[in-house]
Amino acid sequence: MMSINAMQRNGGSSRVDIDTLPPPSADGGRSPQKTTMLATAHVIYDRTYFETVYDDWLQHRSVWRRYAVPLSITLILAGVVMALQFPPQWLVGVVFAFFGLYELVAAATHRSRWINERLLLARNDKAVDILFDETFLTSTSTNGTSTMQFAGFMGFTRGSNGFFLIPDTGISLYIPRTAIEPAAAYDTLMLVLPLAVNSVCTQAVNGEQKDPAELASAVSDIAK
Repeated sequence: MMSINAMQRNGGSSRVDIDTLPPPSADGGRSPQKTTMLATAHVIYDRTYFETVYDDWLQHRSVWRRYAVPLSITLILAGVVMALQFPPQWLVGVVFAFFGLYELVAAATHRSRWINERLLLARNDKAVDILFDETFLTSTSTNGTSTMQFAGFMGFTRGSNGFFLIPDTGISLYIPRTAIEPAAAYDTLMLVLPLAVNSVCTQAVNGEQKDPAELASAVSDIAK
């Protein structure tokens, strides 16, 4: 409704002063749906971050990399035994031993090489701020702001020092536990995120379409 002051400024006419009107809402005038902020995270892409990412990936997500060193040692020993016990096949044994040695060096230096490559791609001051809501997250960095629904993630993996959010395509998002604020909210996220992501994955596999409000309600019950 137009205010009395607005009418007075217009000489008492019924013309509406546009400057006095509130801006239209994004949903066409409907009240925006209330959401609940669960936590925030400030992630800095430094050496400590990538070391933590690699260690949690190696322990909780890698398929064979964690066994690279034992397998390499096995190849070396097998090559030595073959060369000593089967003289006619000594050359094959030497090949096995050298191949195992090569793999051993590669496995032993893989962590440092992986971390150094990521550091070259990331600036020293590069960081991102993430806000976790009931059904989505918002990230803000020097490149801009983006919002991603949990429906965009196809997997969740809890590590020893943080967790992975795995998208349908692209690079996984890793959040260290020490980056979560408030610290007490980490346990809440460990309950909420698996429920949100796994519910989405189950719907995708079964071809179901669940109302997002139902998921938000379930998440809210946990977050309380």
